[in-house]
Amino acid sequence: MIREVTETLLRTIHRETPNLEPWATAVSLHDGVNIPANQLAVFLYRIGEQTHSRNRPMEFDGERYMRPPMMVQLHYLMAWFGTEGPEAHLDEQARLDRLIQIFHSHPIIPASDLPSPLSDQVERLAIRMWSPTDEERNEIWTGVSRPMRLSLFYQVEAVPIVPTTRGGPPITEQRINYGEWAGS
Repeated sequence: MIREVTETLLRTIHRETPNLEPWATAVSLHDGVNIPANQLAVFLYRIGEQTHSRNRPMEFDGERYMRPPMMVQLHYLMAWFGTEGPEAHLDEQARLDRLIQIFHSHPIIPASDLPSPLSDQVERLAIRMWSPTDEERNEIWTGVSRPMRLSLFYQVEAVPIVPTTRGGPPITEQRINYGEWAGS
């Protein structure tokens, strides 16, 4: 499901900027990975549990009880990697400005715009800009061994991670047997 969310973000960016060549790509910002020139790097750097959905009750599928999907938050760093030149910083600002416009105009991606099986699991994805503190921002860039640069941080909510095991059948009978205890 995580991959589908990243692909949905990229599709949304490209759909909302038809006048630009595909200019966003999912990347790893780890040391040694080359970022293509003139690309918006979309980097998933943190996955966390949505704590408010942690204690949801077991779900019954007609045969067995099972744990509900774990709902997670995905945290993305998005940075423009353009070419060098006298206007490079202005191009970087313009690209990030366009990204802000896109997700401000479309903070909710409805299920109709999501790929299956993600659309079968959630009604929508909520995209929120997140502003880390200077310390957090420094830790993130230091963690990926890259010099800090102008960037945006977004959080995507309501991503289900379906459990791999199924529970047991429902309890249909309760019985207590009494007898002598042989241990005395």
